[in-house]
Amino acid sequence: MENKPLVSICIPAYNGEHLITRALDSCLKQTYQNLEILVIDDCSKDNTIEVVKEYQKRSDKIRLIANEVNLGASKNFLKTFQEASGVFVQHIGQDDWLDENYIEEKVRAFDENPNVAFVGNPMKAYEKNEKDEIVYTGQNFKKHGIQTLEFILRKFYKEPGWLGFSCMMRKKDAVEQYLVSIPNKFGYEKFYEKAMAIDNILLLRILSLPQYNGKYFYTTKTFYNTLSHSEHYSKDYGWMRSGNISDWLKFAHIDRVGYEFFLKTHPNKYLFFYRFHMGNYVLGNLVFDFILGRAREGFSFEMLKFFFQDYSFVEKFLVCLNVLPNLFIRTFRWGLKKFNKK
Repeated sequence: MENKPLVSICIPAYNGEHLITRALDSCLKQTYQNLEILVIDDCSKDNTIEVVKEYQKRSDKIRLIANEVNLGASKNFLKTFQEASGVFVQHIGQDDWLDENYIEEKVRAFDENPNVAFVGNPMKAYEKNEKDEIVYTGQNFKKHGIQTLEFILRKFYKEPGWLGFSCMMRKKDAVEQYLVSIPNKFGYEKFYEKAMAIDNILLLRILSLPQYNGKYFYTTKTFYNTLSHSEHYSKDYGWMRSGNISDWLKFAHIDRVGYEFFLKTHPNKYLFFYRFHMGNYVLGNLVFDFILGRAREGFSFEMLKFFFQDYSFVEKFLVCLNVLPNLFIRTFRWGLKKFNKK
């Protein structure tokens, strides 16, 4: 393994006995050999630990840590980074899996671009029933190669779920820039437990470090795979939501608070466009759901009012004004898809 940096694949686990086998199999099949496969179990109530121990008999690359107390998702994510032995860390979820050349391609990208903050890529999401049907491909950027923070900030307000934990980064950066919580006035003590902002804010903070000059490498290869969890993804409508509307509104608000915390350190125009986009995203999806008869259960005007409580009158007006044409376009596309399926 001379001159090959050690890479730690970090898998935070909880009640994943029926999911983690595919993740571990894909890690063991990697063409890149200088690997540590680190699993940290967060007090699972099923047989996750026993499953991982069986895999340890097959390979000494697998290291298992069992937490004595439940840390919760956010702190367990951080612990996987802290306990990793590698120069580089690569997070994967217990229900995710990698193509066999994934780590090798990522390390090669770092070798060829040693001054980038991290190496990112899109992911493919499959139906939860594990059929070979892709319901979402996170191909937000079509350009292969060096990307910049400025480019991200210009595009970010339209596509906040832009990279996520499919990125490989340096362990030192992951540990130092990870935020378990963010100061806020809304009482979100476990700020990130179910929010999507956790990974993107980490990457934005790393990308803002002066030594990287706002640059990272993006490959357009889709060799990171995940299960879609159908309460979040819709193959018909192309957007994400929770099965419970009130929960979805709360998590959207949590994400907004997190992203705004970061964006406040950058030019005001990016914060304005992000708030505009998120308002349009939330209101547009709710109205569209009402049209389809799906949003009535669990809906609360109080939660909607809570989401928009710190929006100015002008911001609210612009959001409402923009929702109508977007709603028409979305409804037309939905009808066209339904017609083509017949």
